[in-house]
Amino acid sequence: MLNLGTRFAAPGLNFVNVMAVLSLAEIAPAGVAGHHLWGGQLAGIALWGAGRWSADALLTRAAGS
Repeated sequence: MLNLGTRFAAPGLNFVNVMAVLSLAEIAPAGVAGHHLWGGQLAGIALWGAGRWSADALLTRAAGS
């Protein structure tokens, strides 16, 4: 909700995403495409964080000042 710890949460959510795809034997191609999209977005969050307006970034700037 506050975007705290997003870099730590994203890999766990990505793992759940991969397990969902692997556990469904008959998943529609559109569903797989959706999971690829979510996986890419979670990977971006894990690599670059939640962004400049997240609580993580605001706290980092406040601590640096």
